[in-house]
Amino acid sequence: MKSRLTLAIIVIAILISTGLAIFFWQRPHLPPTQTPPPPGIFMPKNQLVFAGYKTPEAALESTFWALLTGDLNTFLASVPPKNQAEMKKEYPSPESFKDDARTGENAGVKGIAILARKSLSADKVELKFELIETSGSGATDQTTLSIVPAVKIGAEWKLNLKAGYDYTPNWDNGGEIVTFTN
Repeated sequence: MKSRLTLAIIVIAILISTGLAIFFWQRPHLPPTQTPPPPGIFMPKNQLVFAGYKTPEAALESTFWALLTGDLNTFLASVPPKNQAEMKKEYPSPESFKDDARTGENAGVKGIAILARKSLSADKVELKFELIETSGSGATDQTTLSIVPAVKIGAEWKLNLKAGYDYTPNWDNGGEIVTFTN
């Protein structure tokens, strides 16, 4: 009887260990989470941090941190699983993603400010943010107001950047909107 119990405990321990190993092996290694500044404050490119995915605002900062530092694994972890395959086609290697961060369309980004959140449901929101980048001529900075949808998957928020769009004033009509001071 003791040997059956011992054998059962060993089998269970092996199964649990194998499951944990597979879980951690498949999940991309993300940088340590840092505390972001509160929304509404301009975050220069060099002060963005990986803030995790516990809130939509943290997910937005983490996504931009990954985009601007060229961290492909963190960027892929920032988007919903259904969008990851498309992103992998666009950036087939970490090197191509890092090169794009240095010289691509985001190379001139100076920073972002998260301005508002509109709740659409318990697991869907839209974030209004300001993106400031150097203009092509370098004379003045260009400011763009954009909206990006975020969805909660499990305990984490993910951004659907492909579904993002330019801000229009009618966005402010309807819905539960929280505005962050700037």
